[in-house]
Amino acid sequence: MIPNDLLPSSIIHAVHLRCPSSSGTKDWVGAIHNDPKYTNTLWVVNGKTKDVLSGGGQGRAVKAPGTVQSLWAMVAKKLGEGYALVDEYQAKSGWDSQSNSSTQPNPVPTPQPTPDKAPKPSKPIPPVVKPRTPDIVEKDEDATWCF
Repeated sequence: MIPNDLLPSSIIHAVHLRCPSSSGTKDWVGAIHNDPKYTNTLWVVNGKTKDVLSGGGQGRAVKAPGTVQSLWAMVAKKLGEGYALVDEYQAKSGWDSQSNSSTQPNPVPTPQPTPDKAPKPSKPIPPVVKPRTPDIVEKDEDATWCF
């Protein structure tokens, strides 16, 4: 979720996506504005997750109508490229993950390196051996003991 103080007040709808990459995760945020300066323009901010969440990232206008339909068309394309939906923003209710406590953003798994070798099997646990009870030897009175 993008912090609200980083969003322009003119945003009426936004979608936040995330994708794992070899250098961490990258985010994509598509937004529709109601500001007359941005009429019929779809805005996109993308970049590394840490940059996008801190207000950085590469922002640009996309040559697409600033409509919910065009936004979701771009989202569908990104989902096909391996992105996952993190959150959705509505001007009246804010981010979905904040307005509904039961809804949590979808975490995106980080890529795990593949091991070069299979893990070694663990050594078998030896069986438990019961202590042997000593044999009872009769007392031999004639025996000579040496110490």
